[in-house]
Amino acid sequence: MDKIYSILTIAVLGILCIHKSSCQVDFNAFSGSQGLDNDFNQVNTNNQDTNLQQSSTPVTTTTSSAAFRACFDACQTIQNYNPVCGSDGVTYNNQFRLQCARRCGQAIQMQRMGTCSTL
Repeated sequence: MDKIYSILTIAVLGILCIHKSSCQVDFNAFSGSQGLDNDFNQVNTNNQDTNLQQSSTPVTTTTSSAAFRACFDACQTIQNYNPVCGSDGVTYNNQFRLQCARRCGQAIQMQRMGTCSTL
């Protein structure tokens, strides 16, 4: 059942892939050392010949675009709350959610640990 879920996850991410950065989901970040199964890497290793098609035209996304929202919502991360402040002034639940935003097209960096303050 876990392998079917992993394959479905790969298929959904392939459909949502709008440019190179959103295709490169880093499931290595979610290793067994964090108490999570990592079947994705095993399935992905077994299917190395599968290449996702990439658009030749770069797509610019913002946090309000439908494509970004679909990509960001589909991003698989851990659910712990350890907020980080992005260079876009958005507080992300954790560093992995910020990395998802980057993979989905946001040109951002982590500014600091903790929430973004509104001064």
